[in-house]
Amino acid sequence: MKITSYLFIAAALTVVSCGGEKKESLFDKMIKEGGKRAKEVSSEPKNVKIADIFNPDNKYERNETLVFEGYIGQVPSTVSTSGGKMNIKIYERRNQTLGDYVNLGLSVGTGKNEVESLPEKYKQEDLHVYADDNTKLGVGDKIRITATDIYISTGYYSLEGYKIEKIDEESVDESFKNAVALTSALIHDTSVHEVYGYMDGVLSIPSVFFTMNNYLGLKVKTTTNKDFETVDIQLGSGPSTMDELPSSYTSKDLKVRDHKGNLIGAGKKVRIYGTWERYSFVSSTGLGGQFKAEEIVVL
Repeated sequence: MKITSYLFIAAALTVVSCGGEKKESLFDKMIKEGGKRAKEVSSEPKNVKIADIFNPDNKYERNETLVFEGYIGQVPSTVSTSGGKMNIKIYERRNQTLGDYVNLGLSVGTGKNEVESLPEKYKQEDLHVYADDNTKLGVGDKIRITATDIYISTGYYSLEGYKIEKIDEESVDESFKNAVALTSALIHDTSVHEVYGYMDGVLSIPSVFFTMNNYLGLKVKTTTNKDFETVDIQLGSGPSTMDELPSSYTSKDLKVRDHKGNLIGAGKKVRIYGTWERYSFVSSTGLGGQFKAEEIVVL
C-alpha cells in the first residue's frame, strides 16, 4: 500500500520570496477568517442520512452544512492527499466495503477533527482519526459528522468535515431489516447493480483458498443461492470477522465471529449479510459480481 500526493493549482497559489522563504499562500488567505473557513456555511445544519446524500432527488447547495452518521471505512490500497487534506471513506453500515460511500476530507494532523498522516507502508490499524474531543478513532468506528463543501458528481460524493463525534453503538441489528434475500434470480437480473442482501448457510475452509484486500474466501454451503460456492469474510479480530489461517491448518483453526463478537461453533448455520455489487465488465466466472460479508448472525 502506498500514499500518492497530488498538488492542485488552486491550492498552490503561493508567493515565494527571492530568499526562498515561503509566505502565506493566496489559498490560505482565502480560507482564513479568524481561524475559521471563510466560506459561508449554513447557519442551520441539516440532519440527513447517508442515503439522502445519494438520492438524486435531493439537491444540496455546496455551502450547506450537513450532519450525518456513518462508519469509518477501510483504507484503500492507494490514498490521495492534497492541500493538507486526506479523504477517508464513510459507509452507511459497519464492515461495509462495497456500495456507496462518502469521501470525507479531513485536515492531516493529530489535533481534533483531523486525520493522522499514514506511513508509506500502512495497515488498516494505522488509520487514526481524532474526534472533536480528541478521542482517537479508527476503521469500523461509528461517528457523527458535521460537514460542508458538498460536491457530487457521477458516482462520486464528497464533503469536507469540520466536526467529528464518536457514537457508542449497542447493536447493528437495526440495519438487518433493510436487507433482502440474495437469490439467484436477483443477482442474474442485469437491471440490479447493487443490493444489500443476505444468504443462509454453513461456512467451512475450502480445499483451495486465497486472501485479497483483507478478505478470505470461505466455502459456503447454502440453499439460498445456488451460484455461490464461496463468500468473502473480512480478516480481523472484531465482530463478523475471522482469524487468518496458519500455513498448516486443520478445521479447528477456523475461527469466525458473529455480529456480537462471539466465536461461531463448527457446522453452525448462519445468516450472512453483505453487499452484492455487479461488475462493470463481463466476468469469466459467470457470476457477474461480488459479495462481501458485513455481518454474520447465528441462526
